[in-house]
Amino acid sequence: DRNWNNEEEGNVFGRFVTRLKNRTQQINLFGSIIELYEMSIKLDENNLSAVSHFAKFYEEFELSEEAIKVLQKALKKQYDERLAYQLGMNYLHEGDYLSALPLFERQVNHDPEDYHLRYLVALTHCEMGETRAAEEMMLNIMEENPFEPNVHLCLGRLFNEQGRYYG
Repeated sequence: DRNWNNEEEGNVFGRFVTRLKNRTQQINLFGSIIELYEMSIKLDENNLSAVSHFAKFYEEFELSEEAIKVLQKALKKQYDERLAYQLGMNYLHEGDYLSALPLFERQVNHDPEDYHLRYLVALTHCEMGETRAAEEMMLNIMEENPFEPNVHLCLGRLFNEQGRYYG
């Protein structure tokens, strides 16, 4: 066994075999984790924490499409603000602004004082090219809460893109 390890380190084929073994172990572990999350959800379909963690698992590997599927499936059965927010963020990350917007708007309707959610609605409008609506929303937020840093960032970006440097 020791000679095999030395041999693996010393030649290209040996290094390839070692990497292949490691990759196979990672794939097996990846599959096992997916099975565990799926089983947890299957055993208790109301376990929204398991759904959220399962989606986060996919997000960590930049598999937003899979995370979106998990979240959509759960939200079809039962609406949950936290899962809707997570789904909206995945849509935003994927550039699917038309799908993100109604999720964020529904949450703002539920909690109109949440500046971060209002910012996400404005940001989504901005990303969709609806700059006038985005600017108006950002200025309203800034008027109510001048310490929301993301609003300043987005307005700066918006003004810069429009070339609004004066007046």
